[in-house]
Amino acid sequence: MSRYFTVEEANKTLPLVRRVVTDIVAAHSERVELIKEYGHLDHDLETMTTRRRELDGLLNDLTERINAHIDELEKIGVVFKGFEPGLVDFHALMEGREVFLCWKLGEAQVEYWHEVDAGYAGRQPLPGQLEVVGSDGNDAGEHGERPDRPLRRPGPFSDRGPRAYAPAAGRRGSGLGSLDQTAR
Repeated sequence: MSRYFTVEEANKTLPLVRRVVTDIVAAHSERVELIKEYGHLDHDLETMTTRRRELDGLLNDLTERINAHIDELEKIGVVFKGFEPGLVDFHALMEGREVFLCWKLGEAQVEYWHEVDAGYAGRQPLPGQLEVVGSDGNDAGEHGERPDRPLRRPGPFSDRGPRAYAPAAGRRGSGLGSLDQTAR
């Protein structure tokens, strides 16, 4: 069962998420290069068969590694969305509806969100600034020194809650399409 993230919680996961996404993107790049080689094999049947077997093994290993990294992200509650930008989404609530907090490799922190059905093209900057708000609704003070109080975004983002998430069916198979991740 996945959870909803606040902006602060999503940002706290970024050191790990960044490492995992970096590994996914690197393995995907290797995989793309091997697939290109596979397509350009010499037509000499003996050479082609031997190298094709080697490439099959390498491609399977890379696919398993990528899937293991995607599984690692899913255990955190992060949805992997794309190889090229290294894109991930975090489930969140805004004004009572489910949205995604959006981050891609190279960004310092989570600064965007989008509707669940809008995707990357619908990315919008997060509204407002973070402020520390206590459970009693009182501000923490001018420097925010209240470790017992959660950071929350004023306005539309709320604290996490439970959410069921099922990984895309058939992801474990072989082939390029097997690694596509589709969020509900």
